[in-house]
Amino acid sequence: MNRSEERNLIKVATLYYKEGLTQVEISKKMGVSRSLISKWLVAARNQGFIEFFFNSEEVYSVNLENELEKKFGLNSATVIDTNNLSTSEIEKLLGQTAALSIKNKIETVHSIGLSWGKSIKALVTQFPFESYQNKVFIPLIGGMGTNNFDVHSNQLCYEFAKKTRSSSKYLYAPALINDPSAKKVLENNQNIKEVLEEAKHVDMAIVSISSPQHRNTMQDMGYITDKDIAELLELDIVGDINSRFFDKQGKEVNHLANTNVIGISIEDLKKIPQVIAIAYQKEKWSGIYYACINHLITDLITTDVIAKEILNANL
Repeated sequence: MNRSEERNLIKVATLYYKEGLTQVEISKKMGVSRSLISKWLVAARNQGFIEFFFNSEEVYSVNLENELEKKFGLNSATVIDTNNLSTSEIEKLLGQTAALSIKNKIETVHSIGLSWGKSIKALVTQFPFESYQNKVFIPLIGGMGTNNFDVHSNQLCYEFAKKTRSSSKYLYAPALINDPSAKKVLENNQNIKEVLEEAKHVDMAIVSISSPQHRNTMQDMGYITDKDIAELLELDIVGDINSRFFDKQGKEVNHLANTNVIGISIEDLKKIPQVIAIAYQKEKWSGIYYACINHLITDLITTDVIAKEILNANL
């Protein structure tokens, strides 16, 4: 490349990036075709004459988001920077960020399914009061009782519907039940059957993911015991989604902790067009990793710490 050619590249790049002229305006100004201007701009970048610098601390998070989307084929990834934040601050920021992300997404859907847990509770708490009216929130899993009722799917659906002036359905059953005959009776109940069927066909599902190494809501509420966890670990489980324990291939394992669930299955979940996972506890990263590589979710909202863990994982 001679100096004249190099000068043309610099001239075009300066007019386009610094002066803000369009390619059409530059082509008229220089008396050449628009296609040649486009070619020169590409050449200027390829020759290293142009370097981009973004003057924003959000670049750190955006770069992680782009890497997650590329590596796992996610529709979208949203990452928060947790530097110097306490656990309560992280939970609040994640809820706010999830609310902003999901606020844009639910405008194009009608039915939204909710699982349960603290991450989804953080989303609902931080979601603004706005009128949508034509939305319906449907529990993906049962949830009854007064113990930790604020993280139950029924309560979360009610609260979300209240904030958006929408409607909600209720699944009048516990998340897990140890009596097979009682479970069969409940699942044959017309109301429960209808809600579960609707849950399978929602436009969007919002879930949380846990890992077996981290004590989860089901243990806290007494649905499963330490003995159950020990047995599940022997089956090589790596996580649970909507209280369904899965292995490294993303398949539900054969255990009572799964068969006792009153809620949609992982196979049901995989048929839902958009499945958004929200997670902020570092100990859950392995479950999130396997959920991503097995395409159990389409979108992820998480922390920078978890993002780096799953990007660097080679399990």
